[in-house]
Amino acid sequence: MAATARTKLPVVKALVDRHKGDQVLVIGGYIDLPEAAVAIQVSGTFGSRQEEAQRLGRVLRPKADGRQAHFYTVVSRDTIDTEYAAHRQRFLAEQGYAYTIVDADDVLGPKLPSVD
Repeated sequence: MAATARTKLPVVKALVDRHKGDQVLVIGGYIDLPEAAVAIQVSGTFGSRQEEAQRLGRVLRPKADGRQAHFYTVVSRDTIDTEYAAHRQRFLAEQGYAYTIVDADDVLGPKLPSVD
């Protein structure tokens, strides 16, 4: 259910747009990761720490051209998704990974007022 939250789609689109020209991988479930500089995870299995660490490790491998890698996890606020993400975040922080939490508004940019 968390993978299909409609609120995630605009965030994923904005992140993909931000990385135009890069190889971007959007992860929604089970997927074998090719080399990518950007991974966007929209769902994880019950907060599986190993799954996320594997995905992160794959994306963070050094790139032949020296590009910096980016790994995003899109989480819907006020859902079980939030609890799962917090579980995975604690594990990654314990492993020494830096973690930055960014609100969807920061990714999507300012919203224009609607004209009725």
